[in-house]
Amino acid sequence: MTQYNTIEDAIFALTQKFGIEILDNTPRFISILSDYAPNHASEQINIRAFARVNGMVQIAVCIERKDSYSALLAAICERAVQATDDMEQRSAIVGQAKMIAAALDKQYEKCDDPSLVYAEGMSFFRRFPRDTNIPVAILLFEESYRLGCNDALLYLANTYLKGKGIQKNAEKGMYYLELATEKGNIRASVDYAERIWRGEGIEKDIHRAVAILKGLNDSNAFFMLGEIFRENMEYEKAFEYYLKGAECNHVYAQFAIALAFATGQGVKRDMKEAKKWLKSAARLGHSGARYKLEELGEKWD
Repeated sequence: MTQYNTIEDAIFALTQKFGIEILDNTPRFISILSDYAPNHASEQINIRAFARVNGMVQIAVCIERKDSYSALLAAICERAVQATDDMEQRSAIVGQAKMIAAALDKQYEKCDDPSLVYAEGMSFFRRFPRDTNIPVAILLFEESYRLGCNDALLYLANTYLKGKGIQKNAEKGMYYLELATEKGNIRASVDYAERIWRGEGIEKDIHRAVAILKGLNDSNAFFMLGEIFRENMEYEKAFEYYLKGAECNHVYAQFAIALAFATGQGVKRDMKEAKKWLKSAARLGHSGARYKLEELGEKWD
């Protein structure tokens, strides 16, 4: 019997030898496959785990239905989540399953549109119950990122950082958050800068946080810069950035500007301007602004 150095070599050799008949006898195929690559115990374990949840049968069904790559991958990810709680083993199972699918049908060798895999991930991310669907979404998000879709990075970061639907993993969450920042995701950049500023999950570095935020033309970034400078008692700089955020209709920046005008912190005291910004923040739903206006005997609506 010929032996192969990798499971992939064995899969392609066996599919050429047995053809589509493999799909009719999954256990026999797995047994032969393991024999053909006897020196790869860990890969054999992954393939057997995949076989235990009838992954080959699911692949066969998808192929027969002419399913898209994203639909096939979603089915594989669901099976992987059912097979084990270990995230690394799940990823290995998905990798083996993709390999087998590609060996059986050339249309599954690559994905032409990674955004479709991302969309599949979003559909699972929004489903209930979260405990069973978010792990599937994570596998799909990770695959969509590997295929070139950067949109998944922020969801991966937040899911791992918050432990939403899976075990919390701050290190992995920060890894994805930093990647998303490097790829230019503004929301991720603001979140990453805030964590650097506060020293949450990463070494505190106010100067780096400020540098990241100053590179963003974003109302949340302006507000956070205001918060950083106010905390550092640089009130004129704080006012400058609060005003930028307020002019972009950032409700908390508007409230901060109103308080600055009311107290004269970083700007000349001006109650007319204070009331103007309180009313604007109140109209945007800020409860504190509404309360302050009531105290002042002013209406906001």
